[in-house]
Amino acid sequence: MTDEGEQRKQASDNFALVRANAINAYASLEMHLGMLFETLLGSDPQKAYVVFASVINSQARLRMISRLLQLSFGDRYITFFDSLSEKLSGLDSTRNKVAHWIVLNSYTGGKKFKPKKDVALHGHPNLFSGEVLYRHDLIDFHNRTEFYGNIVFMFAQFIRAPDLIDSSRNPTKRKWSDVFGEKIAYPPSEDHPLPPLKKAK
Repeated sequence: MTDEGEQRKQASDNFALVRANAINAYASLEMHLGMLFETLLGSDPQKAYVVFASVINSQARLRMISRLLQLSFGDRYITFFDSLSEKLSGLDSTRNKVAHWIVLNSYTGGKKFKPKKDVALHGHPNLFSGEVLYRHDLIDFHNRTEFYGNIVFMFAQFIRAPDLIDSSRNPTKRKWSDVFGEKIAYPPSEDHPLPPLKKAK
């Protein structure tokens, strides 16, 4: 195998791993949304997950959770959850591209191979759309999705035991009760109670 051939293989293998991690981060987010749904529904976990999994549309899932949240807490967390829903809606279209687009190697007519540019996801099935997702796009999607997934997980835990969750945080960080009372922001502030993410590279 030529040097460029080996570089292309390594770049393709690395891209496949980055893509798999991005998809798995979204799956973890969905799992934590299911946990939040179960917590708010107050049902047997197995039954709650059966209901949640039967709803395929992500926006319908968020609407169900929002309604349950309002039934349980009124408007207390509506600012937080509405902003979270907006962020997650923005992830959906990218998730579909990550899952369904095709990986192609670009050949640049004798120009030097660029691992971070010449292996990418291309619009599919319309290969002439000109739409492309590069490695750094997948990494950004992974980091955002993992952050939102962790937030949803902590929100579910907070609803179950707010005093315990607030008291167990790093005392130099903000209270979870404050975080869940306002719009979500990404990237988070330095005093955010979530540990800093080990960002994908």
